[in-house]
Amino acid sequence: IQDKYQSEIREKEAHIKALNLKLDPHFMYNTLNMISLLALEKEEYEISDIVISLSNMMKYLVRNDTALVPLATDLMYLKSYITIMSKRFEGTFHVEYDLDESLDEIIVPKFFLQPLVENACIHGFKQMKSGGLLRISSRRDGDDAKFTVEDNGCGIPEGQLALILTQSSKVGLSNVNERIKACFGGEYGMTIHSREGEGTKITIVVPCREEVADRYAG
Repeated sequence: IQDKYQSEIREKEAHIKALNLKLDPHFMYNTLNMISLLALEKEEYEISDIVISLSNMMKYLVRNDTALVPLATDLMYLKSYITIMSKRFEGTFHVEYDLDESLDEIIVPKFFLQPLVENACIHGFKQMKSGGLLRISSRRDGDDAKFTVEDNGCGIPEGQLALILTQSSKVGLSNVNERIKACFGGEYGMTIHSREGEGTKITIVVPCREEVADRYAG
């Protein structure tokens, strides 16, 4: 009887936790939307843009639990992230996009471009107050898709460059490279070309597959 009672208590606790997980994000979305509306009423348009971008990022983080997603979905998250970083480093850099829309439905690892952009913003432009340029492009290359993230920042020292993709990591560039290879095979992944003082160009190659991303939940 005692075991049954404890089992029922655990089930109720788990149910309450599940409800809280559903309610908390909903509350946060509504709160962020309210803040955005208040900002618009006061004609604080930049604040509204930041809040909406943060709300979009939170929805993507909470609702999407698959390892692979359609490219268009991941780009929505990336652009929201770039909006916030552009405000954080206001005047330091601007962004140019050259994206092949025919690739929108291919599946890609979740967050596969965000660490590249973060690397450029945090490290590439760290010594700049203005004049930074970030180019993000995509194109078809036969049966593959090729993505490049290029900046004109301070570049990566040669000794550090050799270690970036060889050291296993839970975050950052090496993590992206490892996830791509785990998902698609060793022939795919990332290459980095950089010279100190001359900027960095990172290229990612993945196959052009349009399979259902839910198959890769994880």
